[in-house]
Amino acid sequence: MHAMTIHDPIVSDLANDHRRAIDEVNSWRGHCIDCFARIELAVVEALDALEANRFWGEAEAAAAWQSSLSDTERQRRHDALAEIDRAFDGIE
Repeated sequence: MHAMTIHDPIVSDLANDHRRAIDEVNSWRGHCIDCFARIELAVVEALDALEANRFWGEAEAAAAWQSSLSDTERQRRHDALAEIDRAFDGIE
């Protein structure tokens, strides 16, 4: 029986080239993910700002509309909403 000799791992240029290629791809992939995340953040911030502007404009318009209603109409709407709330009481 022969004694086994332990050798260093075989390192070929092909293995090194392959490792470098994978590292380059992963680096590019990381760059793309980072760019996408930055673009997504900018879009979300822009949409949030747009939504905030629209919300307050619509809220002011709704308040103006409600104040233009007669007392009778306001009471009728209040009663209708109260009826809906009562229908949902106790539902969880």
